[in-house]
Amino acid sequence: MSEGIPETHVAPGGRAATQFKPGNPGRPQGARNKRTRLVEALVEGELETITRQLVAKALDGNLVALRLCLQHAAPAGKEEPVAFALPPLDSRTDVHEASKALMAAVAEGEITPGAAGRVMDLLRNHLAIIEARECEEPEPEPAPPPRPRPIVIWKD
Repeated sequence: MSEGIPETHVAPGGRAATQFKPGNPGRPQGARNKRTRLVEALVEGELETITRQLVAKALDGNLVALRLCLQHAAPAGKEEPVAFALPPLDSRTDVHEASKALMAAVAEGEITPGAAGRVMDLLRNHLAIIEARECEEPEPEPAPPPRPRPIVIWKD
């Protein structure tokens, strides 16, 4: 073959062997971009100064600076657990009763409508599971009719 071009030969197992090895020998997963690393290095030394200037601008009435400070000081709240009484959920009727209890909890102000919507989604999913289980269970065979008792007449 010509110079500079590696020869391809058949390796054991029938695959063609080339100069490249299988896999990804490149940068490890999650490694930072060079530009990102440079910006982080520049900001790292001046982070305290930048933060002070941002807070000063926010206090002077700069709405963008104020929004940035508030977003980082008090991030958006995460979902909190919802606590209220539910009956056991073993049948379709139980799920129906639970949905009525859920609506009552919303009406009384115990939980928000948004939280109730998420709980109702859970109830719908649970109902689908109950219905699927009912479809899988074989119906019990009807009991055979009672055998007629023989009539015995006693004659004396």
